[in-house]
Amino acid sequence: MDLVRLASPWVLAGLLPLWALILHAVLASGRRRDGAPVRAALACLAAALLAAALAGPSVRVSREGVCPVVLAHDVSGSMSAAAGKESPTETLAPWTAALPLGQVILHPFTDSAGTNIERGIEAAARALPDAPGILLLYTDARQTHGDAVAAATRLAAAGIQVHAIMPDLRPRDVAITSLAPVGEVVPGRPVRVRVQLASTVRVNAQVVLARPAAGERPERTWRRRVTVDPVAGVVVLFDDAALPPGLYRYDAEVRASDDCCSENDRASCAVQVGRPQEILYVHGPDEPAPLATILARNAPAYARLRTVSAASGVTVAGASVVVLDNVSAWTLGTRACRILARRVTDGGLGLLVLGGDAAFAAGGYAESPLEDILPVSSRTGERPPLDMVLVVDASGSMNETVGGVRKLALAKQAVLALRPALADADRIGIVAFAGEPRVVSPLAPAAKWDDLRARLVAIQAGGGTRITPAVEAAADLFSPLKEGDTKVRHLMLLSDGRSEDFDVARLTRLCRRRRVSASAVATGADAQRDHLGRLARETGGRLYAGGDLGRLAETFLKDMAFARGEGLHKVIRAAVWARPQPIWKTTAPALPPVPAHNVTRAKQGADLHWVTGPPGRPGPTGPREGETDASPLLASWRRGLGKVAAMPWPVGAGGEEWLSEEAAPSHFTPLLAWLSATTVPTDWSARLVRHGDAWLVRVKERSGAVGRSSARFVATLLGDSSEDLPPLILRQRAPGIHEGKVGAGGAVVVVHRRDDSGAAVSLSAPGRPPREFEHLGVDRAKLAAIVKAGGGQVHTSPGSLIQAVERIQVRGYKPVGIHFVWAAAAVVVLQVILRLLGRL
Repeated sequence: MDLVRLASPWVLAGLLPLWALILHAVLASGRRRDGAPVRAALACLAAALLAAALAGPSVRVSREGVCPVVLAHDVSGSMSAAAGKESPTETLAPWTAALPLGQVILHPFTDSAGTNIERGIEAAARALPDAPGILLLYTDARQTHGDAVAAATRLAAAGIQVHAIMPDLRPRDVAITSLAPVGEVVPGRPVRVRVQLASTVRVNAQVVLARPAAGERPERTWRRRVTVDPVAGVVVLFDDAALPPGLYRYDAEVRASDDCCSENDRASCAVQVGRPQEILYVHGPDEPAPLATILARNAPAYARLRTVSAASGVTVAGASVVVLDNVSAWTLGTRACRILARRVTDGGLGLLVLGGDAAFAAGGYAESPLEDILPVSSRTGERPPLDMVLVVDASGSMNETVGGVRKLALAKQAVLALRPALADADRIGIVAFAGEPRVVSPLAPAAKWDDLRARLVAIQAGGGTRITPAVEAAADLFSPLKEGDTKVRHLMLLSDGRSEDFDVARLTRLCRRRRVSASAVATGADAQRDHLGRLARETGGRLYAGGDLGRLAETFLKDMAFARGEGLHKVIRAAVWARPQPIWKTTAPALPPVPAHNVTRAKQGADLHWVTGPPGRPGPTGPREGETDASPLLASWRRGLGKVAAMPWPVGAGGEEWLSEEAAPSHFTPLLAWLSATTVPTDWSARLVRHGDAWLVRVKERSGAVGRSSARFVATLLGDSSEDLPPLILRQRAPGIHEGKVGAGGAVVVVHRRDDSGAAVSLSAPGRPPREFEHLGVDRAKLAAIVKAGGGQVHTSPGSLIQAVERIQVRGYKPVGIHFVWAAAAVVVLQVILRLLGRL
């Protein structure tokens, strides 16, 4: 009965009515002619053949040797660990040998972030030829991401069966499944830490728990020998002494002989005791300013100050307040800025940003995540269009390496880093020079960046160094001056060697005539820094000498902001009070003048405390009526759960009037206290509870507060590498009880309610090993679900696989619809011939 298959058998239902119409048209009285029965028969036969073709007929044929098999074997870490010393090739050898030579295609798959079986299945399926076949999986089905069942369903719809080999995995593995504090951690009380272990066999193991040194607390280590049962596992409790407020890390490790997998033998968790007590002072590439000492003296009594360079990486975990002192967004990096912003809005962090020649607009804040959280904007609307020509040294010395990277490559990277800072009206040109200058690209708008990039990458180094003709060629790229032209014209010269001819006076006259400012970067020991400095000084530019070439992109960006006039306005201005609240209750004594300031504007909703007064006219009360040039000197606001204050002026250069022991307390102590203050909820509490293999955030509303607010509770897992984790909205399980499942991988879990109270609770996030290594062995239920969706079966021996292959070979079907179409055409041709011969 299965010799023939029809793809659309319902088409045949219309054949009888069609025959009736043909017979009526040909054999009806009054129309009937000689040969009518033959014509009717031929027409009905042609109609039947066409209907059969439309039904999509296929006939069963022998397909021996045309059932390819793709063996997709999982080579991820969990499979390798569970398999032990035996390699996948040795394990799969009996399976590949059982099938005909050339019929099996091996396709290993893995994923750097874990195990993605969906992606592995789809990649393996692309290796199959355009014919029915089998995709054979060899995996433990411990997928960490992806949907393998959906992928198998799609392949089955395309005629590819998904089968699987049941791996014979009997790993000897002992693992840490959880690491977390027990109960609520309160300052002054002993801390109890819980380590939970699991094992595939009964094993004797040693558990080591360590707490690294933190502040004045020395490192401490505990060791315990235990027996781990394969069914019940074991829970080990460690008791630590009472700890002062702060964030502490605990590292756990389990050691057992012949353990096949080391990836799940370690776990770490952060335990927060009380509220954070640290002020993190972040400075630029130079040494910390004296301001760090001033802040340490005026910090709240319970807080300590830690100093770190922005270039060395910023870890904000455990800090209650972060101070950025003249730090550019380029030095921090986009990722660090994003983490910092998330810590403010979702973690309740306090942030104080101080100005200088590398902050706010001069530090690239306008194009960074910092712009969204600051109470002042670096986008003042006064940014003029820029024409900038980069004069790049391409002499032979630029082939020298710095940190394993050629100098010319660092210069190219620095030029490419300018792209995000360019506006549509800006134009960039490039001149490369050695013995002679070469115009790599004339002034071109940002829209043609791809063309400029291709030309830049093609620059090669070699030859001598001649600066004068190179600067002249660069100056010629600027168009003639026009009346009312507001464009900024700037030239940036990069050289690491001594020029054979360097006529500074001539180049200075040329730049002044073209109204071009020139900055210079001297990178080599032979660079003529005195000549370069003179050229920069006399044309209104800057000299950058002796800097780290690895941060050349930062130098280029900083200079571009300087050329636009986005740096410091070095004019002494009076500082006057605008509004003391909410940081101060009343107006403090008169403020000293400030030596310079960054031009910013206060955002709507921000509290403006200090502003600039008239130039050279210090005043105690505020800007006079009608004055419109007041710039913010101190603004603050609440952003999400955190607080942010901005002081867009070089505070460290304020002098004794600002930083003396008598003046500093009234300026900084209330500000730091306001930034570090947190709001504790009074109507609800939160804690972490274990539920099977998962951790739940459980919020309980206090009696009398249930139903008072409809705002939802939100839990956010925060860590220095988890800026993209979405917040978790807790679900109400019972009146006044809200829960949600939280994973591992962060430092703290911050719970808050989506209202205007700003109250939040910080909980210590549980520590766990990587998801892929939490359990070893085969997930039989998942493997069966994948195979069922793919229309195959799980095989325990090569014999059952051979039978499945033979069924596809023997019972293959070949489409024959086209043959019916040709047959119908032949009937029509026969009818035409018979009519021409007069037989019909």
